[in-house]
Amino acid sequence: VIVIGSGIGGLTAALTVARKGRSVLMLEAGKKFGGYLNPFKRGKFHFDPGLHYVGEAGPGGRLRRLFDGLGLEEVQFNEMSPEGFDWYVFPDYEVKLGRGLHLFRDRLMRDFPREEKNILRFFHLVEEVDRAFSLMYKFSNPLVLARGALTLPSLLRWGRSTLKEIMDHYFTHPNLKAAIAAPCGDIGLPPSRMHGLVHLGVILHYATRGGYFPKGGTDKIRDSFVSAIQS
Repeated sequence: VIVIGSGIGGLTAALTVARKGRSVLMLEAGKKFGGYLNPFKRGKFHFDPGLHYVGEAGPGGRLRRLFDGLGLEEVQFNEMSPEGFDWYVFPDYEVKLGRGLHLFRDRLMRDFPREEKNILRFFHLVEEVDRAFSLMYKFSNPLVLARGALTLPSLLRWGRSTLKEIMDHYFTHPNLKAAIAAPCGDIGLPPSRMHGLVHLGVILHYATRGGYFPKGGTDKIRDSFVSAIQS
């Protein structure tokens, strides 16, 4: 098997087929394996460009199970502050996103009491998205997924909507909309062009189980992959 490019996807592919006994040739045009897993320095500062943090890396998390399944138990993660690993600061408002969807919801209801009912309705939609993602992970049969979707009416209503359309339906206060849209940098699109339910999935990814950073930085992940492939 020839793997062209040694970013996290190429490394995962190469290790997966190597574990199955195949001969692997991994090609990389850069100076080092790893792609965006390679850190760099500017003066006294150390940068990990491809990973600010990830979710699902704690015990039982999907990412943790992925590394364990690849035989990379030595790749370990530190949990960032559960009270707030994201801090959204606007000219006249600020709020933190931490571990626990209810924590984010309650902070928004505290700060925007007039929109409490709308916030509760919105987070009910978020919970439906969570249940839909759980169905996707459990069942690959499209008929089973379709029947499951019918039990989640909000998904049918908002399945083709942008984040802006969803926020305009639920909220009026611009700061509340800004807080909900703040993680959109992970996808790189403005709310008017972003798929709304995908964005809710990003919020769920971090708010459900927290944010984590690899011990030793991203180069530790790179080195573990390369060593395992070589061995």
